[in-house]
Amino acid sequence: MLAPVSVYASAETVLGDPFLAPQVRDAIIIHDPLKVLDRVQRTVVKEFYALEWLNQRVDSVLGSIESRFSGLCRAIVSDDKIGIIGQAGLLMRGLVEMPLTRLGVSPSCTRSLMQLGDLRPSLVSRMEVIEGAGKGSRSSIDLLLGILTEAAQLMDPERRGGFADYFLDTLRRMIDAGHDREAVHAGWVALGVQTAGFYRVADDEMKSHAALLAERWLRSVHGWGTSETATKTKLIRGLLEKIRRTIRSGPRPNH
Repeated sequence: MLAPVSVYASAETVLGDPFLAPQVRDAIIIHDPLKVLDRVQRTVVKEFYALEWLNQRVDSVLGSIESRFSGLCRAIVSDDKIGIIGQAGLLMRGLVEMPLTRLGVSPSCTRSLMQLGDLRPSLVSRMEVIEGAGKGSRSSIDLLLGILTEAAQLMDPERRGGFADYFLDTLRRMIDAGHDREAVHAGWVALGVQTAGFYRVADDEMKSHAALLAERWLRSVHGWGTSETATKTKLIRGLLEKIRRTIRSGPRPNH
């Protein structure tokens, strides 16, 4: 668990959080002398699928998706390549995590598309088109991995805390296993997380380098060139509408 222990002190706080709730539910508690986590975990396990909490978690993910989509549209209008990558990467993550959250599944930070493939294969096919993963060859996949590796080197090692290295190692294993589509999705997510750090640096040369890498990524994935983004936003808008209709039909937890 990556949050301070105080975050886990309230079962209600945990139950309403789309990331903390499945973490606590599935956690193996090794050291908890005051039994704080044990007590919270028992409540979370008992109430995890209660509609109040399930709806709250779904609403949280949906709000994040809609915010990222608005940010993506603004970044496209201003031709902010870093912004496009940042907003789109986290938007892609949310679009995949939404159905998993709705089903009560704990999303993996790198393998969520694989998880979704077991439950909603038709949605995985739509994500493949949106993310531009369907036209890749081995050389193009290797090119994307090279971009991710170069982007990771721009990050402050203290801030990244091993996150970028973990992603890169995982992506290499996925590519070696032939999971190119899933690797492209994880690459979008990795860049989405990394770009927040690029805005904080004062080094103009580093920012220019980051913008160049973002542009190379957009040119390398299928259908994300400057003249093609309108088609992608249309596809995402259509998927968002489908998600909203699905949510209105009521939650269907997988338990």
